[in-house]
Amino acid sequence: MHSLSGISSEADEVLPDAFIQLAAFKGNSRSVFLDKNEAKGPLDMQIEESMQFVKKHINLGSRIEGIYREDFYELPLDSVREMIANAVCHRSYLSPGTIQVAVYDDRLEVTSPGRLSSGLTIDQIIAGNSRIQNTAISAAFFYMHIIERWGSGIPRVFEDARLYGLGEPEIKDFGTSFRISIRRNAFKTDPFGVIAPASSEKVQPHISVSNDAELFGNVLSLLTEKSRDKALMILMEMKKDPHITGAQIGKNINISRATVQRIIGELKIIGVVSRQGSNNGGVWVIS
Repeated sequence: MHSLSGISSEADEVLPDAFIQLAAFKGNSRSVFLDKNEAKGPLDMQIEESMQFVKKHINLGSRIEGIYREDFYELPLDSVREMIANAVCHRSYLSPGTIQVAVYDDRLEVTSPGRLSSGLTIDQIIAGNSRIQNTAISAAFFYMHIIERWGSGIPRVFEDARLYGLGEPEIKDFGTSFRISIRRNAFKTDPFGVIAPASSEKVQPHISVSNDAELFGNVLSLLTEKSRDKALMILMEMKKDPHITGAQIGKNINISRATVQRIIGELKIIGVVSRQGSNNGGVWVIS
């Protein structure tokens, strides 16, 4: 992956607030810190450091897929990454203050400095409308596959939250800053760390199918509208060659690797697809 390190040192001097504050709190308020840190340096690395911090402070369980054990976080990590990447792309670098990523017992919040673009409402953002404030950063992130398509991030966060059974994320415009938060809904695990069936049903509504028509019909009904056609093509590639990699799927159907990864993530969440074995040597299993 390319890095934005070339502009990092200059940005540190000119924009001293261009970093991410990270905090985990006990309870649902900012009264007691459990942990805190700062992610500085190249912007892409700030996102990676923030993701490591979040993963450290949310629950990790496992699901049994056939004979394999698959790690599973309580929050959709792709959506958490989208929330942080969007904050880096869209924050005002002229406004004082830093991006803040805060983990509470009941939610995760990402707050970024600056006002919404003139005429842009929260409802429009949820619907996928976007006005790029930092075109160079957004273009670089798109090239690096950190973001997939301008305006697509927030709708995907809402959809992933629905699939995880977390309810709707909350967006607030404070005039001088913008915040998006996603609820936590910790799953229960057995003594071996495996997600208990009752909570697992909330996280991954599983569907059983007997033929292709029924499978594709169920998939289409559970995925976002803009994912459906691509999901269908991805499933067909997996059926033709269970050993195929995500990168090869993207080449075969001419869509980006980031899109393939996102849709496969959705298919895993709803229990349609699982991967048995390693990324390179394993096989796809369509339930």
